[in-house]
Amino acid sequence: MLAPLNFVQQKKLNHRKGALVFFNLKPNPLSAVAMKSTCYWFVLGTADNLSRGNLAAVRILQELLPEPGRLQFIYADLGDAKAVDNIFSQNAFDAVMHFAAVAYVGESTLDHPKYYHNITSNTLTVLETMATHGVPTLIYSSTCATYGEPEKMPITEETPQLPINPYGKAKKMGEDIILDFHMNSNMVVMILRYFNVIGSDPNGRLGEAPRPELWEHGRISGKRNRL
Repeated sequence: MLAPLNFVQQKKLNHRKGALVFFNLKPNPLSAVAMKSTCYWFVLGTADNLSRGNLAAVRILQELLPEPGRLQFIYADLGDAKAVDNIFSQNAFDAVMHFAAVAYVGESTLDHPKYYHNITSNTLTVLETMATHGVPTLIYSSTCATYGEPEKMPITEETPQLPINPYGKAKKMGEDIILDFHMNSNMVVMILRYFNVIGSDPNGRLGEAPRPELWEHGRISGKRNRL
């Protein structure tokens, strides 16, 4: 069952140019995608289970998108296929940006089933639901961890993908599934691979702030600054 947060106005996104973003809604560089959306007029739906995020990013985005119905936050877990289907059934989306995933290489070696479930299995759920509801466009957040330890530098699109840890392997499998859907349907896909994302909102509204229990795994985007 979906449990929308009571301080977010829920409104059916039956507009055109509506995008659904699956996020780890923590104040990090990936949340800047939603922030960038404030420059253009389209309805933005964000879904997250907040297992590694917090509501600060939601509140910031609410302030940037104050128009009624412009931003919808949905508390949901991608591991719950029924909940994901409900999101698509109740709304009309033109595209999905799938950025939600656990993302610590070290942790993936200690708990690899978690990473295969959270990344690979959940990506399949998203794709199947998109296909069922006729959503034609996907932007997927992958990682350069899929390249493993390349023999030649710099890395290019032609560099073989030979991941060496469960995180990279899970993302590579997710990519393969996405490309299979693309080859066998009219789904348009874009896969983004990048190294450690650094930087944040120039105005200081969003930036990476992992929970204390995750500090031992390091930062996704570089060294933690201590005051």
